[in-house]
Parts: sequence; structure tokens; C-alpha cells
Amino acid sequence: MRMNAAEDAKLASLILEDRNSWNEELILIEFSERDGEEILRTPFGGATVEDRLVWQYENNGRFTVHSRYALVMRLNEVGGSLGDSLGTCSHPYAWKFLWKAQVTPKIQLFMWRACQEALLVNVNWRRRGVLTQPECIQCSQEVDILHALLFAPCPARYGH
Repeated sequence: MRMNAAEDAKLASLILEDRNSWNEELILIEFSERDGEEILRTPFGGATVEDRLVWQYENNGRFTVHSRYALVMRLNEVGGSLGDSLGTCSHPYAWKFLWKAQVTPKIQLFMWRACQEALLVNVNWRRRGVLTQPECIQCSQEVDILHALLFAPCPARYGH
């Protein structure tokens, strides 16, 4: 597509409203021949609807973390990839449990961050080059998320 500010281009700019048809001339100028022909073969409804962003992988068009996870799992089955977005909790039942848990979205996000190793515990600070010693100041064990949440003598008090 060669339109100026293509990211701001709207579908409505490609339609002749008075004739309720594609603006063939504009489409053939702005798009490659192949893409232009594909667009012109695409039927559209008569009613004009305001443009909006949609998540193409859900029937309702809404993005959810759950639908993104489902997409990643489908891509993994066929050998595709969206990058390493599953973190260390790669067992599918762990993710199903997380998304179906009857907790607030804030808690779900916290749990997801814990699985992504995105919480700032000592081990993650070290991986980012901020700390040199990832050990707990109370027991000298390496502080990963499980240690920080479950095993440290007083996690909140020591900022684990």
C-alpha cells in the first residue's frame, strides 16, 4: 500500500459512498495489482459502519490474554511461533487453571507475571544486571518467585 499515513487509512476512504461501490481507480493506484484485484473481488455490505480495531482470532473481535494464549498454543501445534511468550509455566493445565481461576484480574495478572518470571525478585534483578547476588538476606538461598512468595521468612518485610 502506498497511501500517505497508511496506518491512518480507513476502509471508508476506498468506497464511493454515492454509488456504494469500491473506488477502483484509487485502489489500483494505491495497492499492488494483486492486492488491488483481491480488494475489488471482496464484497461489502451497504450500511456504513464506523471503523474499529478488532482481534481477528475471536468471533467477537475482542482481545483477551486467554485468546492470545490459545493462538500461541495453536501456532505451537503447527510449528509456528509468536516468540517465547509462555514463560516457565508451559504446561497447558497451568494456564487453563490461571485463566479460569475465580480471582480478580489483578491477581490473574500477578500470577501470569510470576509465571513469566517478570516479578522483580532477586534472581530476576540479577538477570537484568541490577544485582550481583541473588540470595535471600534471611536464609542465603537463591530468591526465585517461589522462594519469595512461599518460603522466605518474611517476604513483604524484606522486599522480596
